[in-house]
Order: sequence, then C-alpha cells, then structure tokens
Amino acid sequence: HGCDWSSDVCSSDLRVLLALTHTPMQPLDALCELIDNAIDSFQLGILTGNSVSNPMVIIEIPRQSDLAKSNGAIRVRDNGPGLTKDMAEKAIRAGFSGNNPYDSLGLFGMGFNISTGKLGKVTKLLTTRADSENAIEVTINLQAICAAGSYEVPFYLVTKPFDHGTVIEINEWWPEGNPNNGFTKKLVGYGLPTIRAQLGRRYAT
Repeated sequence: HGCDWSSDVCSSDLRVLLALTHTPMQPLDALCELIDNAIDSFQLGILTGNSVSNPMVIIEIPRQSDLAKSNGAIRVRDNGPGLTKDMAEKAIRAGFSGNNPYDSLGLFGMGFNISTGKLGKVTKLLTTRADSENAIEVTINLQAICAAGSYEVPFYLVTKPFDHGTVIEINEWWPEGNPNNGFTKKLVGYGLPTIRAQLGRRYAT
C-alpha cells in the first residue's frame, strides 16, 4: 500500500535542505542525534501512557570492508511505543520544515535530516506500535526529492518485524566529490570500543 505525504515546500527550499547536510558536524554527534530521538520516544511513551518497561536502543555500524564495497548500513533501533501514521507524518514534516512545536516528543526536527543526510544518501524509517497490524515504512532520499522539485514521500504498510518500536536505517554512502564523502568512514574508523566509550560518557553507561 502507498500514499503520498505532500507539503507546500518549494524547490528552492528543498535545495536548502540538501545544502544543510553540508553543515559541519562530527560523526559521533550525528549518531547521537539518532540516539536522542530514540530516547525521546521513551519519554513520549511515558507522557502518553505507553511507557516501556525495558527501554533499549540497539546501534549497528557497518564494517570498513562494507564501506569499501558500498554495502552495509547504520541502524538505530529502539523498542519505544512506535509511531502511528499520523505521528510519523508530523515527525517527518517537522524534520523538513524545522518547525517542531512539540520539543522533545519523538519528533525528528531539522537535526534529524542534517545528521542522516551527512551519514548517507538514503534514510529509511520503519515504525510500529503494539496495537498496529502492520509496520509503516518510509524512505527519505533528499537528492531524489530535490530532483523531483516537490516533497512527496510515500509510505508503505509492511509486515511487523517486532511488536513495537522504531528503526532508522541509513545507507548508500556519499561518493568522492561530495562534501559528505568519508563522513561515515570516519565514524566507522573510530572503532566499536571507542564509540561505546564515547556513548557511555555522553549518556552514562
């Protein structure tokens, strides 16, 4: 199944969104932006009466060999309450407009698009709730959106891979010549022990 979520964003605004992904940022900060969204989802669950008893964030990082072959993906998964179609639409709109009136309530915000756009060309959102029959899948490709000249992001209903939660997956690494080329390679180059240690210091182990 599919449907288009459209907004009145003009083509010049879309080019600005792509240009914003060239904003200077450290790779760990980009990864933490995704982790922050996962943590926000747990807070949203508490506020809406859908608290999670064992909150968990799972982070997957590709290998250097994956990057060399243009394979692999970065995944940040949480077991939060997940998003409804309406909530997911609002979250994505907040990311594209920079207008997030709900503050830290699980909405992505502009930092989401900047961070994911620096890490890779394509971002996939997969989310589901405990009372949902299906999961919602949305793919965000800023280059494709800019080329089309309008913001149209289709969503699809897919088989639930887990009971509730959200997965953000980023892949298709930037080629040589792009300002973001090597950004994910730098993150992977830190090594898992260093990344774990840095995240432990930022969030408390």
